[in-house]
Amino acid sequence: MCRDRKADKVLMVEAGGEELEPMIRCPRWHRCSAPICPLDPQKEQRVPAGPGETQCTLGKAKRMELGALLPWRGLWPREVASMKKWAEMTPAARRQLDGLGIKA
Repeated sequence: MCRDRKADKVLMVEAGGEELEPMIRCPRWHRCSAPICPLDPQKEQRVPAGPGETQCTLGKAKRMELGALLPWRGLWPREVASMKKWAEMTPAARRQLDGLGIKA
């Protein structure tokens, strides 16, 4: 079930616009209807998207740029886990995966 969140967004901005700044700075903010935004400082308190719900399609680089001050840096949990796994790898293991064209 998809829904238009324009009214919700107005209320959210009025309630705490400064707190929602990463979301508001998103170039897709005004036309997005995704129920979960990786740039939302309160993302963990939102209800997860169900099957058929709109999902954020903003590119990873832009999400990381806009969400730089968030603990998860605008990334999805799967992306955070992959980055953590990559950071914990030895340089030799990274080179091996790079040679295979695989990014952890």
